[in-house]
Amino acid sequence: MKVYSVFEIENTNMEDNVLIQNQRESWTASKIFILILIELIPFSYHFGYENLQAIQTQLVHQFNMSLSQYNLLYSVTDLPSIIVPLMVSKLASDFNLRSTLFTMTSLISIGMIICALGASLFSYPLLLIGRFLYGFFLESCLVCSQLALHLWFNEREFALAISAQSIVMGLSKSANSLFVPRIMEQTAEVGSTLFCCFLIGSISFFAALFYLFFEPFLRDLKIAEEKDLLISMRGSVTSQNKSYWRSVKELPERFWILVALNGLFQGCFFGLSDVLNDYIHVKFGLSNSSSGDLIVLMYLTIAVFAPLIAHLSISSERRGYLLIAASGLIFCVFLFVLGMSATYPFLNCSVIVVLAGLFWATFHPTIYGIVAEIVDKRSLGIAYSFLSITSEVGVTTLPLLGAFFNDLLQQKKDYTMYMIYNLLLTIICLGISLVFFKVELECCGYSGVDREKAFETQFEEQNVVRTHDKIILKNEDGTTRVIELKNSMSIQMSQ
Repeated sequence: MKVYSVFEIENTNMEDNVLIQNQRESWTASKIFILILIELIPFSYHFGYENLQAIQTQLVHQFNMSLSQYNLLYSVTDLPSIIVPLMVSKLASDFNLRSTLFTMTSLISIGMIICALGASLFSYPLLLIGRFLYGFFLESCLVCSQLALHLWFNEREFALAISAQSIVMGLSKSANSLFVPRIMEQTAEVGSTLFCCFLIGSISFFAALFYLFFEPFLRDLKIAEEKDLLISMRGSVTSQNKSYWRSVKELPERFWILVALNGLFQGCFFGLSDVLNDYIHVKFGLSNSSSGDLIVLMYLTIAVFAPLIAHLSISSERRGYLLIAASGLIFCVFLFVLGMSATYPFLNCSVIVVLAGLFWATFHPTIYGIVAEIVDKRSLGIAYSFLSITSEVGVTTLPLLGAFFNDLLQQKKDYTMYMIYNLLLTIICLGISLVFFKVELECCGYSGVDREKAFETQFEEQNVVRTHDKIILKNEDGTTRVIELKNSMSIQMSQ
């Protein structure tokens, strides 16, 4: 094997670096176009999931539902996603990611139209079936869209790309809260309203259709040198492919703490957002459209602040503090809900929805940024699947348990016991966040020197020698590979 000096390697790869930089600049518009398509694919997830919340008052009256029956419509939506995301990696590899996304959005659209049919026929069982089909691939579609982002955006770009997901989420849910109550007031029929929701939610289907068509033409424009080389770097350490369960076992302890925290966070947030429109209606006597306007403020807060938080969470230390801040925010939301009076409804509700929006804008990019850092890149699909599964476990079980608790103990038709239950959950979240912060400090530390030592130890365990400007990998067959580290963050390899 020929050995190159650092000077020779830099000269050899200088021209390639220039071409790569030019390619990145030349195809900015194409990457933005792909980003928009990928982010629009989960549109029906964000828009359609809370369609029922926007018309809860009329829906409960039409079907004479209890709070438990209403929450069951959300639980049955999330139930399939406890298992299905485990099959995402295999589905994507067997049928390719584009076809998988198209299939998922098709079934999601079918579920939405069955929901509209069930509401038109006054059939609660048909409504349950529609929500079940709608939710079957809902979380898996979100996981696949996140994996698609990894194909197109390198590690430096990924934080911004994943924050764009929160922007679309904020705008989609704002559209739901803004338009769906008004559609309900105009049509005066739950079935007609849900059919309009199906038409709007079909944006996801067409986004997946366009991605299915355009992606092959843009495939050569992908800038994935860093990702591919990092994967090959890790793959060269062992000659055997890891099994699925071996990869699961090798996920770090810190990841499982985040998984538990993610489930609790999701359960608390959606436990609030699922009933927020009717809660404002019951507490202050506002109309559905007025309540929806206030909820729009929450999702606009998410859309505005998520990219800013993603920009702030550039280091491990900042992400650790932001995770604690997210726990404090969701705790303050429920504390304020329980403590506010019925006077000044718009001011009180504005504080609640802004705090809730700041929570999500802080939590979502932070927790995904931490996972992307501590998990091996080849295991990201598995890691995202487990995050999605625990999200659905939390969203499926926690609000439903809260509803049973409220129905059992609450004499008046309000949400007092339901909110107390969620406040207790947020205290647990705050405790787990502090535990994660402690474990992270003990594992790697938050100072630059401590983290550098931790990385050096990891490299030594993987038969990797690292210097200030290159990485030398020692393969099992005795050969070595030299990985040059450039200031531009691209990694050049020579053999």
